[in-house]
Amino acid sequence: GLSPQPECKPGDLVEFVCQAQYPHWVVYVGDFQVVHLHRLEVVNSFLTDASQGRRGRIANQLYRYKPLSPAAVVRNALEQVGCKDRDLSWRNSECFAAWCRYGKREFKIGGELRIGNACLLWLLLVLQQATCLLSTRLHELLANPPRRCKEEITD
Repeated sequence: GLSPQPECKPGDLVEFVCQAQYPHWVVYVGDFQVVHLHRLEVVNSFLTDASQGRRGRIANQLYRYKPLSPAAVVRNALEQVGCKDRDLSWRNSECFAAWCRYGKREFKIGGELRIGNACLLWLLLVLQQATCLLSTRLHELLANPPRRCKEEITD
């Protein structure tokens, strides 16, 4: 449940909520310290300062990915402290916190599956044929007709 100061262990994700505001996510790194994406910078703060009076809850179970070890989660978070503006790889505090815990590129900006410099998108058709679209940009995917792949998808 929500509490003013949730009981945290290093590596936990904490979500702070307040009516009429977006939730704010932090990574608890120990000793009442958290790392979080705040105003376009990854910062290290005290838990009480990061909460800004909002109630929080431990949010470790919201994703189905297997978490990294607590030490790896803390290391991921601490290594990003000071990262800001154009060097950021996350859209918001939730994406940053989730990336720290799970290490999945899906939480990063542009984290879709990449092969070389191209994005590969498979569309499975009813006749178990596949159309693959290769492009480096989404607008190119939409503007150019798909090219047929020779491979067939079989179950």
